[in-house]
Amino acid sequence: MKKKTKRQHKLKTHKLQMFWEVQEKARRVELWRLLNDKGEHDLIPMDMFRDIYTGDLAVCLRKHLIPPKQVFHIECEIIARNDETGEEVKVEYTSSLRQQVTLWQFLEGSDDHYPDEVIYKDNGSGIETRWEGFNAELEDYLATVGDDDYVVQTNYCVLTCHTTFKSFADERDFYKLKGLTSLQTIVPKAK
Repeated sequence: MKKKTKRQHKLKTHKLQMFWEVQEKARRVELWRLLNDKGEHDLIPMDMFRDIYTGDLAVCLRKHLIPPKQVFHIECEIIARNDETGEEVKVEYTSSLRQQVTLWQFLEGSDDHYPDEVIYKDNGSGIETRWEGFNAELEDYLATVGDDDYVVQTNYCVLTCHTTFKSFADERDFYKLKGLTSLQTIVPKAK
């Protein structure tokens, strides 16, 4: 009699990306907080989230379909203008960490869910420095490439990670959500 063996299915690795424009996001979220008397830690509504952040990674993070810690890579295209001269400058900036971190640890340097974790980044010369977050790193970089006469006009960001879903059920839910999202773009909501 032959023994039946269970077939082992392995979760596939997916390249997920999230796209947004930083200035527009900040303006819209601040306006929503003022109009709705909300604080800094209140989550924005899902419809607004989908309008600001696009891409598969945005859906997966918001719905907790992937593990919270990932190896993130971000690319930014920043356009700044000197109001006196009208001159515009385009700057591209990328950053990543080799270790797995949460989105907030990557962007801000810390996460309320992991308060005791300190993250270090190799600065390229073999010396590790404390990671203060992508936002602080970008501000430091922009301070070195321009002077105070330039004002950021746009900052387009693409956040990328390669990951698996937490389970086959989460992967199935993702494809259902992705199908619903694409349907919403084809058939607009009734007003």
